Amino acid sequence: MRLRRATLRDFPTTATFSVPAFINDGLYRFTNPFAPQYPDDFRKHYLRRQKQRNVLPGFVFWVAVVDPSDGAEEDRKEQEAAQLDDSQTGQAGTEKVVGYAIWRRYGCSETAKRWQAQKWAECRHVALCTPMRKVSTAIGTSFMI
Repeated sequence: MRLRRATLRDFPTTATFSVPAFINDGLYRFTNPFAPQYPDDFRKHYLRRQKQRNVLPGFVFWVAVVDPSDGAEEDRKEQEAAQLDDSQTGQAGTEKVVGYAIWRRYGCSETAKRWQAQKWAECRHVALCTPMRKVSTAIGTSFMI
């Protein structure tokens, strides 16, 4: 197993991981009460969110991948048998994404500022208001004063 920076091809897989990991989380249950009825919308939310964070300054996105050379022979055979084609998983070649981590560097030091600015792209349009069935419109009113 090894770690590497995430690529756009990894996002469909990491978004799929996010659904069972966060669908029963208390905060997400509050803000997305209909997520269990619309898991595809919840997955689209994570896919969009991960793509956005990939281009925003200060965010870092890494994945853990397993190569065929990892583990015992039977593990390799199992991995090959379970591997879906590229169009379904978004994964390429023989490696398999098995986990991910996203974090953001905060701080005001010169080092933090340089670290936060290290991005190859600028996010000019962030679609935060795309309507999805998983969200309750009543939630917004509970945050208003």
